[in-house]
Amino acid sequence: MHKIRVAIGVCEDDTLCMSHFGDLDYYMIYDVYVEGGDIDFKFVEKRLDKAKEVMEKVHGDPNKFKAIINVLPDVDVFAGLMFGPNIRLILSKTSKMPIVLK
Repeated sequence: MHKIRVAIGVCEDDTLCMSHFGDLDYYMIYDVYVEGGDIDFKFVEKRLDKAKEVMEKVHGDPNKFKAIINVLPDVDVFAGLMFGPNIRLILSKTSKMPIVLK
């Protein structure tokens, strides 16, 4: 069995919202289990986005990238409606996979 941990960025009311991934209120954390053709999902927790407290000096500030990684160190996939410039750092400096939801 293979486990993938996913963080879905949400607003205060637990809905998807049009904000950059690092500027959301919470992350809904799920474990996705894959075995053969079967997929199972388990809700893990609702995690506060402490990265949004980082005051960016410039848009795409690397300190914001580091804060997001520190909030979600155990997560494999980041899912949200929008990502800012730090998506490039996520792709080049981590093994995490950002997914833009439509």
